[in-house]
Amino acid sequence: FVHDWRWTGAPPFRLAIRREGRFIGSVGLGRGAAPPIFYFLDPAEAGQGLMQEAVSAFCDRVVAYFALPGLSADVFTDNPASARILEKAGFSRGGTAEGHSAQRPAPHPVWTCHRP
Repeated sequence: FVHDWRWTGAPPFRLAIRREGRFIGSVGLGRGAAPPIFYFLDPAEAGQGLMQEAVSAFCDRVVAYFALPGLSADVFTDNPASARILEKAGFSRGGTAEGHSAQRPAPHPVWTCHRP
């Protein structure tokens, strides 16, 4: 799995987030005209602003580096903390859709988000 997402010079890819040498999360970019970003953080590290800092910096960098017209992201409607991360990183909510996750046994509603 990790091998499939390593940096090859173009999307898709994931970057590891490490703290004191320990893997605590990831942020990544998919493919497309307004490619999706995705991220996760070890719950033990939540509430410290780490993911906010990582997502904001990552989005600014990939938009500039790849000359992207925008980014997209989905966030589960029952995850307000993640929705706030996207809002603070410049995303706005669009509609809703069915989302999938390896951590959820069935589809669940998501807000679709876009950042110009």
